Amino acid sequence: MSQTSARFIKLQQKTKLESFASPKILIHGSSIPAPVEKVLSVPFDPEIHKSLDRLGFKEVRQVQMFTWPALRRRAHVFMVSGPKSGKSMAIIPAVASYLQERIERYINLPDNEVGPIAVVLCKGCESAEHIFDLYKKLFECIKGKPSMYMAIPPMDKTRLNQFYKQCDILVATPKTLFWLLHSRIVNLKRLCHFVIEDGDVILQKFSKEMELIFRNVQNMLEHRLCNYSVQMIVASEKWNVHLEKLIKKLNYIPTICINNYLEAALYGRVNFEFVFVKEHHKKMQVVDIIESKMHLHKTIILCNRQSEVKDVLEYLQLKSISAVEINSSNSKEEIYEYEKSWMNPNAQNFVLLCTDEVYRHFLNITDATLLIHYSLPSSWTYFSDRFKVMVDNISSPLSFKQMDENLYCKTYIFMDQSCEMQFPRLVQLLQRLDKTLPSKYMNYYYFKKRKEEAKRIEDKIELCKNIKIFGFCEKVKCPKRHVLSKQLDLNGFLPERGTINFTLLRVEEVNMFYVKLLQFTDTKGQLIKKYSEDYEEMEEKLNKSINLEQDYADDLVVGNYYAVFRDEKLKRCQLLRIVDDATNSIKKTKVIVKLLDYGPQIRVSSPLYNLPKEFLSITPRAFTLYFGNLVPPDGDEKWSTDCKSKLKNALLTVEYNNERSYFSSEVLLLLGHDLWVKNVYLYENIDTLRTTTTKMNVKKVLKDLKLVVEIEQPMDNLYKMCKEADIALPEFMVAEESSSKFFEQVKPNWAFLEGSLNYTEVFLCSVISPDRFFVRLKKFDDLLQLLEKEINAAIQKPFYPDNFVVTKGCSYLAKDKKTEEYRRAFVCEIENKVAKVFLVDYGITAIVPIETLKFLDESFIIKLPYQAIECHLYGVDPFGCSWQNNASKILCDYGFDEASKRTLYTYVYDNTKTGHLTFNLNYGVLLLCYNDKSKPIFINQLLVDCGEAVSSDDKSLDLNVTLPQSVNENEEELEEEPIEEVKNCDNSSLYDDSCSFCSSDIVVFDQDFFLEQFGIKINSATKEETKPAICDNPDKYLPVIKALPPAEYLTPAVNWYQTKERIYLTILLPSVDQFEMKLVREKFLHFWTIHNGREYRLDLIFYSKLKSNFKFSSGLNVKATFVKQEPAEWPRLECTPSHKKIKYDLTKIDFPEEMEKKLFLDLNINDDVECDMNEIIIGSDEDYSESDLEESTSD
Repeated sequence: MSQTSARFIKLQQKTKLESFASPKILIHGSSIPAPVEKVLSVPFDPEIHKSLDRLGFKEVRQVQMFTWPALRRRAHVFMVSGPKSGKSMAIIPAVASYLQERIERYINLPDNEVGPIAVVLCKGCESAEHIFDLYKKLFECIKGKPSMYMAIPPMDKTRLNQFYKQCDILVATPKTLFWLLHSRIVNLKRLCHFVIEDGDVILQKFSKEMELIFRNVQNMLEHRLCNYSVQMIVASEKWNVHLEKLIKKLNYIPTICINNYLEAALYGRVNFEFVFVKEHHKKMQVVDIIESKMHLHKTIILCNRQSEVKDVLEYLQLKSISAVEINSSNSKEEIYEYEKSWMNPNAQNFVLLCTDEVYRHFLNITDATLLIHYSLPSSWTYFSDRFKVMVDNISSPLSFKQMDENLYCKTYIFMDQSCEMQFPRLVQLLQRLDKTLPSKYMNYYYFKKRKEEAKRIEDKIELCKNIKIFGFCEKVKCPKRHVLSKQLDLNGFLPERGTINFTLLRVEEVNMFYVKLLQFTDTKGQLIKKYSEDYEEMEEKLNKSINLEQDYADDLVVGNYYAVFRDEKLKRCQLLRIVDDATNSIKKTKVIVKLLDYGPQIRVSSPLYNLPKEFLSITPRAFTLYFGNLVPPDGDEKWSTDCKSKLKNALLTVEYNNERSYFSSEVLLLLGHDLWVKNVYLYENIDTLRTTTTKMNVKKVLKDLKLVVEIEQPMDNLYKMCKEADIALPEFMVAEESSSKFFEQVKPNWAFLEGSLNYTEVFLCSVISPDRFFVRLKKFDDLLQLLEKEINAAIQKPFYPDNFVVTKGCSYLAKDKKTEEYRRAFVCEIENKVAKVFLVDYGITAIVPIETLKFLDESFIIKLPYQAIECHLYGVDPFGCSWQNNASKILCDYGFDEASKRTLYTYVYDNTKTGHLTFNLNYGVLLLCYNDKSKPIFINQLLVDCGEAVSSDDKSLDLNVTLPQSVNENEEELEEEPIEEVKNCDNSSLYDDSCSFCSSDIVVFDQDFFLEQFGIKINSATKEETKPAICDNPDKYLPVIKALPPAEYLTPAVNWYQTKERIYLTILLPSVDQFEMKLVREKFLHFWTIHNGREYRLDLIFYSKLKSNFKFSSGLNVKATFVKQEPAEWPRLECTPSHKKIKYDLTKIDFPEEMEKKLFLDLNINDDVECDMNEIIIGSDEDYSESDLEESTSD
């Protein structure tokens, strides 16, 4: 990071007139731009200026005065400002100008990459849609405008298809962007502008996703060939520690604009002290503070009332403390003289006292270092503005200047019994400062919150919508009610439990509908109420009973029932809020009402009418219905408009509104006119068959469309609130637990390996270590696939059993995250509403929420034994105390094949060890696979050869066993040719160009080591050829490989040296232009070339694993540089020494210096760190041809 200290504008250095006219904003940075006063003076693209003029942007707001010129300088910019202060428009025109000039500005960016030039991250769908609309409006009438895409849930095919075209601006949420990068749908190779809206929320709420995204950007910059950096732009409403950490990681000092003085104080780490004191002791406390600090600090005391100023002034003078009072009666000349004395560095410090009104209108002092809040203002804005008095002395967290601790800015906040109204906001400030109040003060805080809620209950304020959906509300100033009340929420119209049938009036949110009740049925299936019979007659009587000219409601009371004239008739309604009654005219009062029989809330200015008593007791027909425990995806607070449209389209597809269709649902909770339900089914009556058919499971549709996620917190919180309000919970909450069915499952059978002399064909399922891995039998694979198709088809059917208790030790169906299909699973442990399950057919352990498990029918247990078979490699022990990750990775590399299932062969040596998870045996096996040339590979021996294992002292492996039949495509060819004829064949056939080395499983060494690598032991003394095992059935077995012909190629000499992080290899072949060099499976190196008419070849296994990205070049010699996966000194180059021409280069004492990286963020990562979300670029354009790149990255 640059050592340049942050600088700022000092308002005191201006004239008085200039100071009052200047923008009141804190601005820090290594280079402060001059503020702009007119939109036209900003160097935006001409087309952007035209769009701003067309949209009516004439004035420059305070936060835009400095950010616009800073952004056009391509500086990093962080801004903190309140809502609706112009933060977004401080960013959008600047970024839009860069994008409009993209052809000239970013000519060297790659054209063939599907990645944006600018990324805009928003905290949720609502914010993303707003920002995207602003960009669309700005580019609406511009020719050659950039392409803009929005990535928010749900990411369906329509949204994904847009990324087939090039993207210039991408507006996204953090989790969606992370998913797009992780899925490699987009990349950041063209990124030049990174914008974070709502930075305080995003950096805190999505910290893990942002860390990985930043690593991806860093990785991209390290491999970028053109000299374009990434501009970081962050907008925020509040300052927090996450923003501070981010600015400290940036490669150079950003421009920081803060348009709120309280946030500026938090940014500058002003020392806050909260003093709880009785009112008559406050003056003594002030003296104690000032006497010890007056010679160090310039002190200002701010009060609410002028009388307080006089009292404090008299007391300070009595204590011989120099103090000055400024009030509205002072002349301008007097105030000016006081300011001059205050700013004189040679004058003695004195204490300045005034009220908020005087300071805001008459004073422009901004360099105080000690602020005392003697009493607190009623307005939080006034309290925030008080910190302007010390804005010139606020230091940047980036400043390297060391200050005396006593000279830091300090503020004392006095809190007495008169601070009751301000106390809740101050507690929230304390929480932001990570300060904890004593318990008695926190109890008082909770008492104040309860008192506020009691006042809202008294005023009949509606229950907060966030409480209804999420079970909690995090808004600081939410005007709605957040506790339940028997008076307002206890419903006397409907029973507490049962099933409702209804029609849909309106889709308000994805999980919120306005519905019209048809009937209510109790838990025994008996009809309680049928509504369609009464309401038409009731409306006719209502319209006849009320005189539209005389029956106006005089005194409107929130919560009472009235009648309102809508759509040519009177309708019953409940008054929710009086918006405007300043006109004192009954006919013109603006109110918000809810139509009791039709659902939605509406704003009306037409008069309300008194409702006759006989209509008050009639049950409302329209209710608000909520899906219990269904919330927006990605941790969002709201759904996008696209989510709502998708649900409406799904409903229209099944013709939900025809006369024969109706919805039905089981009630979870009933509060007032709000219903919470478990699920919603759409049915249709078929009159000709006298039956009912299920048309839609709405909850399932919402999940399939990925419009919702299901959690348990909302309903749990609502039930808890019901208990606190002494509202009886529905009886079925208790009854459901006792009536849930527990099925005593049959004992499952497990598949097993035969202990005969034959090999068994298997597939590798999962690997924990060579001492515990799982295989399944190949012969049952087709049956398993058929069974799983049958299972997944069964759970799609309506009324699949869902009333069951998840019990440890039983089997259920769990969803596989990769395939999204349900598989058989055994529950190992249950804790905190999550279960640890073992997928019994695949040997995989997973942690899943209990509610995602599904019932497993007994027939699906009996049809096929559980397929996972637990095994361990026989005859080998770990090289050290325990198995290392490399050993498991080798086993995975040879056992798995992403393109197709790879067949392995097991030979059972030991069947006495007990399994850990399968309640069966843990078989000790010899594991065998074939490479692409149909050569056998004994994985047990391979681990020994690679240095990851040692042979067991008490268990010997006999590798001279009859081999199973190869599964290579050329097996018939190999079976027909006698083994002796191999000696006479052309050597080129052994290294046919059609066999890609990258796709091979092993590398070729000299003859003896080659055979040992494949499990064929050679007598080192006599070098006799191994005799083939007797094969009675040639159709079943292949003969043992005897030997290879002498090599017809030369091995080049190699010099090498190392650092802790890298291996440097020099192949001593001068002036080689064309050669082939490949690193296979991060450990096997293959080099081949033709030099002076002779073939040169080098195949070796490195001592340890390397990273797949490496660099090589040719010139005087062929040179290659490899990066070690684990930084450490190697004792030798090869795993097992086999090449005599490899020598360590002792002349290399000074190693090449590392090239300086282009940093974006200091993330404590180096060139060696790979980002798993981005493609690895190997070398540079000069080092590789296109074919080389493809072959090198294939592994």
